[in-house]
Amino acid sequence: MNDDSSELYDIFNGPLPENDEQRATLTRELRYAKGFSLVFALCNSADERDRQMKALREEVPELRIQDVPVREEIPHLSYLLRTVLEAPLPDAVFVYGLENWIRSDSKPRTIPFLLNLNAARNHFIKDCPCPLVFWMPEYMLSQIIGSAPDFASVRSGIYIFTPSNADDLSSAVTIQSLGFSAVSGLALEDKQQRLNEL
Repeated sequence: MNDDSSELYDIFNGPLPENDEQRATLTRELRYAKGFSLVFALCNSADERDRQMKALREEVPELRIQDVPVREEIPHLSYLLRTVLEAPLPDAVFVYGLENWIRSDSKPRTIPFLLNLNAARNHFIKDCPCPLVFWMPEYMLSQIIGSAPDFASVRSGIYIFTPSNADDLSSAVTIQSLGFSAVSGLALEDKQQRLNEL
């Protein structure tokens, strides 16, 4: 991979989208959503993802957004949502952390979580009757499409957030070129040390 960061986000063969524009469009989608919708928010930097989620919350303080971190392997997202969603139901749900245990070199059709997205696709409307936003690295989208194409086909939007500073971009480029598994599961300090070594 060369140093041109645009390769990281070239899934639409266009210029890098502006984070503020992407977030503004996602904000509108969440604000005017009626019932279930599926959204993919792609971001190769966890720090940038956290910044964007925080900024989005500040822009829509009237919405109740519930976080559902999935940092450890689980077989069924639909079951997890049934057990953790608050009452009254939130206005949107943010799912993130899948990259901690689904690696870029994983075979999608061997991961029960991904396969069950497809099997349970008709249950999400009932289990999560609000926008369901998957925050994940870019490679996860192909993992989901490869293993749960029917689930992925009902998406209402794909938003791409690029790292906003040189350190995040450098880490994202390195992680992408190595495969996320080379540094996943490490503490932030250990990740930085590993990236420096590499």
